[in-house]
Amino acid sequence: MKKHFDTLIRHLPQIEPLLFVQSFTILADDAWVAKFGPSMPTACATPSGFFFNKTFWDALPLNKQVGLVLHEVFHPALGHLSDPFRDFSLPAQSFKQLANIAQDIVIENAIYE
Repeated sequence: MKKHFDTLIRHLPQIEPLLFVQSFTILADDAWVAKFGPSMPTACATPSGFFFNKTFWDALPLNKQVGLVLHEVFHPALGHLSDPFRDFSLPAQSFKQLANIAQDIVIENAIYE
């Protein structure tokens, strides 16, 4: 994954230090399920680091791998991991899913621009 950092840093130079203090971990399918449950095995950003499912990662060409890392790095860069807003009219899991979809749309638009 380190070979992708140069490409990533060109796209998001203001957060370069983040790439060297957060862990980037590729998890096999069984390790993914142990850590995240049966959720969709793709990738995620958490306060403790970035996680990528190995099967999903290996299926992507280089440009998509770089895009995936860029996408996940945008989550903490945009404050998505510490957003204090919570809509209590929705169940917690539903709110989390909807918030992630909205965050993903913002991130994908930023990458597209």
